[in-house]
Amino acid sequence: MLDAEGEVYAMHVTPNVVEAYVNENNGAWPDSWEALKSGPQPVVFLQHDSIDYEIVLRKITIDFDADPAQLAQQIPANFTAIRPINPVYDYSDDYGIAQLIQTLKKYHPEGP
Repeated sequence: MLDAEGEVYAMHVTPNVVEAYVNENNGAWPDSWEALKSGPQPVVFLQHDSIDYEIVLRKITIDFDADPAQLAQQIPANFTAIRPINPVYDYSDDYGIAQLIQTLKKYHPEGP
């Protein structure tokens, strides 16, 4: 997989996995990759049977200390908790980030 393809895959998969975790844990933000791996695993690409964490871990960084109430107030262009390690493209319009923020707002409507 090319670097850009891996990043696109990882930036598509990660917000969906985090969103599933947030929903499963009543709005809590994950505290580790292990928590994400052991949580619900949404189907994010039809051609993949499971999430390839080897690619995701190489391409993405997550702020596991982030405050979900603060994240709920961010906009996709300024979302700071999930980022590519070496950005290849602008992901600020990514639907997965916007959807994750909406899910966080459901649990944290007032912010911090």
